[in-house]
Amino acid sequence: KINHNGTVKKYGTWDSEQPKHYQTDVLRRLAVNYLDRKASGSKPFFLSVAPLAPHVEAGDRIRAKYGAYSPRPAPRHKGAFSDRKLPRPPSFDEPVVRDKPRHIRKFDRMSAADTRRVRTRYRAQLESLLAVDEMVGAIVKKLRDSGELANTTIMFTSDNGYFNGEHRIRTGKIHPYEPSIRVPLIIRGPGFPAGRTIGQAVSNVDWAPTIMRAARARAGLTMDGRPVQELVRDPKSGDWRQLLFETGPKGKQRWYAAVRGARYKYIKHSNGEVELYDRKKDPHELASRHADPAYRDVRARLAKRLKELRHCSGRSCWGLRPASGKDDPVGEPIDNPPETSPGAATASATGGGSGGEAEGPEGDTGLPVTGLALGGLLALGGGTALAGIGLRAVKRRRRADAG
Repeated sequence: KINHNGTVKKYGTWDSEQPKHYQTDVLRRLAVNYLDRKASGSKPFFLSVAPLAPHVEAGDRIRAKYGAYSPRPAPRHKGAFSDRKLPRPPSFDEPVVRDKPRHIRKFDRMSAADTRRVRTRYRAQLESLLAVDEMVGAIVKKLRDSGELANTTIMFTSDNGYFNGEHRIRTGKIHPYEPSIRVPLIIRGPGFPAGRTIGQAVSNVDWAPTIMRAARARAGLTMDGRPVQELVRDPKSGDWRQLLFETGPKGKQRWYAAVRGARYKYIKHSNGEVELYDRKKDPHELASRHADPAYRDVRARLAKRLKELRHCSGRSCWGLRPASGKDDPVGEPIDNPPETSPGAATASATGGGSGGEAEGPEGDTGLPVTGLALGGLLALGGGTALAGIGLRAVKRRRRADAG
């Protein structure tokens, strides 16, 4: 069901697959139709498209019929990744979790059946993203055909990552580890040079100021994020930046708050347990250093910064360059940002990729996702995130001297 300006329209039925009513395809047609009406006009436009894929569907009847663990790909794409190997990074089915909080220590090692379920879901996620890939291509083609592609800013991103067996976590996203908090971010448009990849951390709090900057608009409220355009213009301006991510407070439910820089991640759980990872030495977060005396000062500084970030507003959330002018060890960059292929207009977070070994000899995950709730940028037009993917287009006002 889709709400069309107050009128709810039903497409197909839950118990019968009708290819023309596959949700991603319906959204693609509606998006292209919107651009048909708006792209060539004189007024700015904003388009946000967020398909369900690669999420699973809700409802007991639907899950009983189509499977509780896998999203549904478009009928034409079923089986497209039936032989894809499941990625197995070093954190997959983590053998030793005594450094982890209590709720992770309770997880048993993964069984063969667990691995089969995760593999089946992973393949279905990839297959469901093929229709998203086609949708992105159709939207970009429509903008190009209308003559407005060069005048449009496109942001391709996701709401969250996902676990496929890392740290013994079979499914879900509500944990502070890299597979959950890292998502892709690809930006194409004015002010974003083709082929540029930046290594600074960015977050979803940066999306609104980035859109405001692209639209030359002024925000009516204080924004905690910063425009990605500034990081593209000055790649070193955010090297020391640290970001807040949290899942609470939630009353009596378990939640956490955490701060992540380019090198360190500090996590405080609602029951008082803490974790500290040195991602330069331990990119897969296999050994928490929270009890290591050598990291005592780092832990104290990050705990202080976490408290500041949870109550900051506006520019105070950005982080400050150390007075000495040297890199603060807490925010020290891990390495240089990776190169990207020519023609990709991108902005990324600290690099790294999904890494590790897959079941096959090549270790190819098929999804080179890098970045934090941030970005690891890829060529535009690929289905790249294992989460609800959003495509946003903002048409800039033409300059008075535009040709």
